[in-house]
Amino acid sequence: MVLSSDSERALKDILGPKGEEEPYYSKILGELTRRSREAGFEFLSEAKEDWEVSTFVRPGRRIFIGVEEKTKNHAILGIIVVPDPKREYSDLAWNRIEKPLKEKLLNFGTNGHKGEKLSCVFLQVWEANKRCILIPYKQLTRVKRFGDTGDFRVKRDGAEFFLETPRGEDNIKLSSHLDDLFRLVTV
Repeated sequence: MVLSSDSERALKDILGPKGEEEPYYSKILGELTRRSREAGFEFLSEAKEDWEVSTFVRPGRRIFIGVEEKTKNHAILGIIVVPDPKREYSDLAWNRIEKPLKEKLLNFGTNGHKGEKLSCVFLQVWEANKRCILIPYKQLTRVKRFGDTGDFRVKRDGAEFFLETPRGEDNIKLSSHLDDLFRLVTV
């Protein structure tokens, strides 16, 4: 079978160049699946086949996941985002949540979903640091810019990550431990 140049380029983007290390962001979905099962939670994602797990998460694409704890009737709606690792300002990550999604997430966080308590969280993958930063939606609602426009920025300062707030307010420290995601389910 002969591939067109566009198909060949797309396949190379997905599989990555030979000899290079697999990007950190391509391991996140598999890691979340494994940790969820080990903790006894049900893990849901759009990637249905095992081979999709390493190719599903990519820069510029939002991936929705779910982690459910059946006995406590609590679930997490997670949104994985990967800023482009080659962007100009690598110590900042700009984000925007459009109004319809922002309102749905607020409604889920307030009212739950189908009788379940639902927490919403963004998982922002920082490729250069090989870290996954947890941004609970409740923390975002504390940022005025997010409330006004849906925009927010995550700033790296050494080994720590912060949700940037307006001047004069303390930035909000964010967790970079995936295990903290599972603590949200048990709260």
